[in-house]
Amino acid sequence: MSHEKIQERQLKLMRKGGATRGPIVMDEEILKEVEAALEKDPKDFIAWVSRGILYFNEDFEQAIESFSNALALQPFNGDQYYNRGRKFLSEDRYPQALADLVLSTRLDDKDAWKWHFRGVAHYFLEQYEEAIECFYRGIDCHLKNGTNNTPPERDWIFMAYLHMGQKEKALESIADITPDTPVEKGDLMYLKRCLLYTGQTSIDQFDREVDRSMPKRIITELYGAVVYCHWISGDDERAVEYLKEILAVNEDHHAFGYKMALLDKATWAKRFF
Repeated sequence: MSHEKIQERQLKLMRKGGATRGPIVMDEEILKEVEAALEKDPKDFIAWVSRGILYFNEDFEQAIESFSNALALQPFNGDQYYNRGRKFLSEDRYPQALADLVLSTRLDDKDAWKWHFRGVAHYFLEQYEEAIECFYRGIDCHLKNGTNNTPPERDWIFMAYLHMGQKEKALESIADITPDTPVEKGDLMYLKRCLLYTGQTSIDQFDREVDRSMPKRIITELYGAVVYCHWISGDDERAVEYLKEILAVNEDHHAFGYKMALLDKATWAKRFF
């Protein structure tokens, strides 16, 4: 159960029944109000979306059920396919996630994050070319929308090319990333990873600057170190040490870096475990 205080950004999303962005936490008092509203009116679309958002990082099944009820009321709402698709990703239900996220981009093709998470679904289904196309669509939307939050897309494109055996294209895809590349505060980890991949940061400096006070930061930042050591420097022994540190984290196992660490443990790193 999260003990973080709910932010105004999340409250605004809940009030308008929108697409999830940024930190999402549970608030038990607000949940009671939402449940009371649904008991009074089971067809309250905003209440169902609010319930799904409150459960977003607490109970994936409750979140999915809530977004499904919202979609029963508004079956052409792209934000709710996006919200539910993200929770299918959390549960490793990638075909279901892709189905929802494809619909979300068909209904709203101007939202960078809808393209981003559709790309993630393709990635985990090993559909790397389709994933790359989606991440580039996300970059295009960020630039058109003025959000300019491109490092997460670049990082995923880089990894997709690596898995396709195209290391040169992978490096080309992030070659123009610099410390001044715009990025949202919550995604600074991806910029740091890209600077590591391109040699603008050494692995030792990167390691020293990893924020080990937060589980999700450990997972996301250190998975960048895994990628660098395995794919770039060829130091699998060091890569495995980072894998073990990630897998020792006892929460946030729905984080993509944790899922990737498990896949690595079962494939190229299997001999080390």
